[in-house]
Amino acid sequence: GPEPAHEPAPWPPPGAEPVDLTGFYDPASDDGLRYGEAFRGMRAAWRSGDDVLADIELPERTAADAGRYGLHPAALDAALHATALLASEADSGRITLPFLWTGIDLHAAGAAALRLRMTRLGEDEVALRLTDTTGRPVASVESLVLRPAAAGGPVRADRSHDSLFELVWTPVEPAATASPTVVHRCTGGTTAEAVHAETTAVLDVVRSWLAEDRDDAVLSVVTRGAVSVGGEDVTDLAGAAVWGLVRSAQTENPGRIVLIDLDPGDPGHATADAGPLVATGEAQIAVRSGTPHRPRLTRVSGDRSGSATPSTVFGDRPGTVLVTGGTGTLGSLV
Repeated sequence: GPEPAHEPAPWPPPGAEPVDLTGFYDPASDDGLRYGEAFRGMRAAWRSGDDVLADIELPERTAADAGRYGLHPAALDAALHATALLASEADSGRITLPFLWTGIDLHAAGAAALRLRMTRLGEDEVALRLTDTTGRPVASVESLVLRPAAAGGPVRADRSHDSLFELVWTPVEPAATASPTVVHRCTGGTTAEAVHAETTAVLDVVRSWLAEDRDDAVLSVVTRGAVSVGGEDVTDLAGAAVWGLVRSAQTENPGRIVLIDLDPGDPGHATADAGPLVATGEAQIAVRSGTPHRPRLTRVSGDRSGSATPSTVFGDRPGTVLVTGGTGTLGSLV
């Protein structure tokens, strides 16, 4: 839509009542949400009639990236924190979440400091107007409909796993007979050069195989230590990349390619016969201690009382877990 008029009016407007934000970002309980530095952007707030006014300012490190965005996600997130200030004293514990956006316009990009005017349009509906510190329009939202969060807040991921699944490898009996197969054995490796070389070689093999359009055999791509079956480390990084590549080819060409991963701790199976493994009918097989395993999705089981997070969600190994969308509703659940 057209850019709203520039409003170099006094800020905050005359008569606006300051809001005490002391403790605003403190968690409501020991297991409540904790806001990192980048997401504590609401610096000051006021109330004026049906409006909530706020100063939004990104911290220095986050502000340095503001130019990469039309509107920095942390700045928009901070603006939405003002919805908590709309509640009356009787509803002070009520939490609402964004539900339906209408009439979104971006008028300027890259702002790291903003002024917000949030206007109540009705029960759980607001309009937003964001300007820079001179009053120049940055973004506007004609209508944002809010929905109340479930009583007690979001259900933590360690308390309910009805929709949380994990990949597990389960034993499968090898077939008594062998199926005809053409075998390509990967060399493997742990360097970037090995990954590029191995995936290039396998891509050529797969393309040639599919071009032949054979129906008398399947192609077996064999790696060693390219997948983790029981939580062990992946030792063949090049093979892991091959598995990702071949899985895509399997999706597009079902029944024509089989992935087989041999036990990295058992070099005696270097020449294992792929025929009986192919005859299981599984598209992916991992052999560990002489036993073939197949991948299956299973529902994560855990302590529903919330006393402990099941180790199967992220594993017991130290390291960093990347949660994309971590500031939204889904991210808060994990």
